[in-house]
Formats: sequence, structure tokens, C-alpha cells
Amino acid sequence: MKRVGIVALTLLALFVVGCSRTKIIPHDEAHMSGSSFLQSSVTVKAGQAVKFIDASDGAPHKLVIGTNGTWTATDGAPSQLNNSAGMSINPGQTIDVVFSTPGTYPVTCTVHPAMQLTVTVTP
Repeated sequence: MKRVGIVALTLLALFVVGCSRTKIIPHDEAHMSGSSFLQSSVTVKAGQAVKFIDASDGAPHKLVIGTNGTWTATDGAPSQLNNSAGMSINPGQTIDVVFSTPGTYPVTCTVHPAMQLTVTVTP
């Protein structure tokens, strides 16, 4: 009887582990929901794009270089994000933004000031 219990627990553990749906997000993707980034940072090499992905059930966003919903002019940052108008992205949309200059760039949403993402660009 003890052996049957151990086998049952082992099978249950394998079922639970096998059924988990942990999504591994690639290091160059920035996923957004209604009012937040799903991760706090992404890392790319200079000249590589960050893929900004707004979930189909997300919300419209205006992304800029800066923090707390405020744009801050930053040398070397991509022009799409480095201006007060920012880059608009809508639910279900994906936009690639190339980061050419090594450095660390904060990205925020002017509509949702709590949205914060750090983009690290390596040489």
C-alpha cells in the first residue's frame, strides 16, 4: 500500500510540473499589459532591436525615454522614444526599436507613469 501511495504522489508531481505554463520571455522582448511591463528590464547588444509587444487585451501606451511618465532627453537613445511625443503602441501591436548606442536607458509610459522598463545595451 505504501508503494502505491509513493507512485501516486510521484505521478501527481509529474502532472503538476508538466502542466505548468511558465512563459520564458526572450531577453530582447518587452511585453506590456494594460498598465505595466511584464518584466523590469531587457538587454540587447548595440544595433539590436527591442521588440515592444502590447498584449491583445492590453491598452494604448505612449512610450518615452524617462521615468515616472516623464520624458527625459538622453544622448544615444532611439529617436522613436527620445522625444516628448513618444511612440504610440496599441493592443495587439508589436514594434521593433533599434538601440544603437551602448548604455542604460529607462523607458516609461506617459499614460501609465508606473510603467518602468530598463533597457541595457551592451557593446
